[in-house]
Amino acid sequence: MRRALNRVNARVNRAALDLLSVRPDDRLLDVGFGGGLILQEALLRLPRGAVAGIEISEPMLELARRKFRREMAAGRLEVKEGSVSSIPYPDDSFHRVTAVNTLHFWPDPAGGLREVLRVMKPGGRVVIVLRPKEYLERIRFTSHGFTAYDDHQLRGLLVGAGFGAVHVERREDAHMGMQLAMATKPHPGAVP
Repeated sequence: MRRALNRVNARVNRAALDLLSVRPDDRLLDVGFGGGLILQEALLRLPRGAVAGIEISEPMLELARRKFRREMAAGRLEVKEGSVSSIPYPDDSFHRVTAVNTLHFWPDPAGGLREVLRVMKPGGRVVIVLRPKEYLERIRFTSHGFTAYDDHQLRGLLVGAGFGAVHVERREDAHMGMQLAMATKPHPGAVP
């Protein structure tokens, strides 16, 4: 299943990283890293930076610990068991945050986005990628446990959580499409 998901999501993950506009020394967090594709690519794009990932699935955590043991030993990567409801990092820890195909499952999306905002540095950027609502509504299994968002709802969640410069767009990705949301953490005292 991991290989199939990685294959299907490869383009989506690249798009997320491209939109993050990472700099070589950034600190990046991937929320719900799954098979680790973003972790792997982010390590290549951040030669002087650091990468972290949180995941609730113990099998995915174990896989990442085996696959990335050298990077973890070198201090370039850290993976932790954790949920978006309570991200196990202090305030202002990351320049860039991504969440690919995970917002569908967050128990409290507004609270999770506030947690993401909390761990971001001022001026930091988040990219959230989802499969579009229209696509998910056509697939029978997504009626169980998936929450789909239209562009307006997704934008509203980000603005409501306190993000600025919110932008939502669509891109083609085979027959599924991608819904991408980008936003920044305002600097203290900035006018929204």
